[in-house]
Amino acid sequence: MARRGKGNLASKLRHQQFEEKTQKELSKRLANKELNYSKNAKKLQKNKVNEELMEKGVEIPYDEKKVFIPFNYNDRIIIIGDGDFSYSLSIVKKKLIKPSKLITTSYDSLEELYGKYTRETIDANINELRELGVTRIYHEIDGTRLCESFGIQSKNKKRGDGSGKSIKMLGGLTVQNILFNFPHIGKHIKDVNRNIMKNQEMLHAFFKSCLELYQVLRKQRENFKGKAEEEEVVESRESENNQDSEGGFDDYNSNHSKHNDDVFGQQKNNDEEKELITVTLFDGQPYDNWMIKRLARDAIGYSVQRSGKFEWRFYNGYQHRRTAGLGNTNKAAHTRSARIYKFEVFSPRKHSKTHQYDSD
Repeated sequence: MARRGKGNLASKLRHQQFEEKTQKELSKRLANKELNYSKNAKKLQKNKVNEELMEKGVEIPYDEKKVFIPFNYNDRIIIIGDGDFSYSLSIVKKKLIKPSKLITTSYDSLEELYGKYTRETIDANINELRELGVTRIYHEIDGTRLCESFGIQSKNKKRGDGSGKSIKMLGGLTVQNILFNFPHIGKHIKDVNRNIMKNQEMLHAFFKSCLELYQVLRKQRENFKGKAEEEEVVESRESENNQDSEGGFDDYNSNHSKHNDDVFGQQKNNDEEKELITVTLFDGQPYDNWMIKRLARDAIGYSVQRSGKFEWRFYNGYQHRRTAGLGNTNKAAHTRSARIYKFEVFSPRKHSKTHQYDSD
């Protein structure tokens, strides 16, 4: 068994080396192709100059209206691994998301967060989030085991379909977007190829976990709607047999509809069908070799709906933290170019109409 395991690892490493070589050749060809077009050449040069200026502390003006935000105000979103919760705090304070629709999480326990980012920082950010109306702040949530971490399942002994726990934990049976900013396994693996492979495995499991959660919620919605329709039929019959009573079906239907809006989101916009996944990564190596687009496609059949530059300055107060704790890498995070990838279920019809596009 040990020999077989080593053989599999060696095989994966050889495959990774081949993929890396292929990626380098492709990048070289694309670079040569881009430079043949004056607009692309100018854009590449501009980006390079801007990064150099940012490293020197020079402020580069930008248009806030053109910043790519991968979610809508009324979406119910889950933020995975938010470290010190400064990203969540930033988007709430900028009114980019409705506080009651935000579910923010950390991979570590509260005590572990205190050790990594200081008690003062964590308590201040969490308290401010609660004051602003964010009530769902969870610790020890593993992005590769979402259903297990939230305690959500398709069946429950007490409720039958498990929807009660989902509504309690998530605030409803719909989630429109699951976001993971700057995912990393947080281990200092010196071997570059093995490091890449381990992060790919983590992201592959993350995509699988997101799909599982969406599937469970979808099943619970179907069961919940079925029960709601049965209750409406029973209530309608009772109201017909007791027409002289005040209130009755009209009051029930009004309250029931309001409850459904809270549980299912904005039906008129088909929000429950979104089931998006968003990942933000740094540009360059080794992140380019993670092949995030291929991972999403191979893991769950998702493709990029849209991608755009991550504009650090837009998210006031957001402090990117290393998975291992305080500190930065070779460059300060805000001077490093990063990109947001917004994934959806692959649709040949949409993509044949150039549905996928970039926003910079």
